[in-house]
Amino acid sequence: MSRDENSIGKNIKRIREAAGMTQEKLGDILGSNQQLISAYENNRMNPSSKMLTKISTALNVPIDTLFENGTVKIKSNEYNCGYRAGYEAAKREILAHMKHWAERKEDDIDGKDKDYEKTPG
Repeated sequence: MSRDENSIGKNIKRIREAAGMTQEKLGDILGSNQQLISAYENNRMNPSSKMLTKISTALNVPIDTLFENGTVKIKSNEYNCGYRAGYEAAKREILAHMKHWAERKEDDIDGKDKDYEKTPG
């Protein structure tokens, strides 16, 4: 195999495709875009170590898999289940925080922080 076939970018592409994921979907998960994923996969840019960690998490593989040679074995259903579970957990947490914040704002009609301690005057 040539150097290009063993590159991190080609491994990202193989793993992403094995997971049944598009470049756009991976970009969305990473808070990025399809163009950046394409640049990584085509070796026009190298992902930072922080981005490699995010990519391995999003693709549900150990980070060292991104550096390995050969074929990637991943079950897309395992990825989908893990992604959905993480997404749903994050969504529940965000909604709980929003509900708590909204309840505090309803109690605070005069615009002052209800937790602010008034000093006796």
